[in-house]
Amino acid sequence: MFSELTAGNSESWTATLADNTSAGGWTAKTILRMDDRQVIIDGTASGSVWTFALTSQQSATIAPGTYQWFISCTKLTAREIRQQGTCHVLPDPLASDPATAQLRKDIEAITATITARIKGDIPDNYSIRGQSITKVALAQLMTLKSHLQGELNLKLARARGRQGFSGLTSTIVFARN
Repeated sequence: MFSELTAGNSESWTATLADNTSAGGWTAKTILRMDDRQVIIDGTASGSVWTFALTSQQSATIAPGTYQWFISCTKLTAREIRQQGTCHVLPDPLASDPATAQLRKDIEAITATITARIKGDIPDNYSIRGQSITKVALAQLMTLKSHLQGELNLKLARARGRQGFSGLTSTIVFARN
């Protein structure tokens, strides 16, 4: 098991539980617990080796903090705690600002529009950020995409800075000719 997890990241780990095989009728799960919060990750077995996988979607829902973890094995009415420890969950730097997700969606929509425009597949009307647009000039779309990408890069750099990561710390300035 890991000692640190960033919410939003996927993780997997294994545990060798020779006395608790699936062939012997056992099931295994990892339980993360902090106060009244609990996350359960079911294990899959190959012989005596159990694999546990936490998807990024599952970990994104885990609140930051220090969790106790347990690997619990059950068979009928029997239960055995086979391993335990602590894990510190860090906040998801990308989810800390809901605007980040919206910026990504907007950039994807503009990129798709630019691609369709280049291919000649663009419809007469489309919508970005709830505004109806009719055949916007390609240069305007590229400028808007560049502006939104700059906003996103700045938000991500600030999030990395809050998490103690080094990286982009520059200021982005947009100028109009």
